[in-house]
Amino acid sequence: MSHRQWAEITDRERLDHSPTVILLLVQDLTEGGWFVRGHDRTGRETIETWHGSAVAAREWAATEYGSDRIGGWLDIPDDTADAIRYALRRRR
Repeated sequence: MSHRQWAEITDRERLDHSPTVILLLVQDLTEGGWFVRGHDRTGRETIETWHGSAVAAREWAATEYGSDRIGGWLDIPDDTADAIRYALRRRR
């Protein structure tokens, strides 16, 4: 698994099912845990939480946003400088 992944959250109420939030799962290389960082469609950060493991981070995201709304976690290549820009360009 990459030390960075992304997923999009789709709003069930929108007819076009466009993503309303992009989540980044980022490994904290200093402390050994994982961050979940939420961003809106413009890339503005809306939330940041820290978790002791990738599993705990994904479970928090599933509880917070609804597991049925998460489009799946996708790896971000290690050589990608701007993870949120990468995710925003590849969203469905």
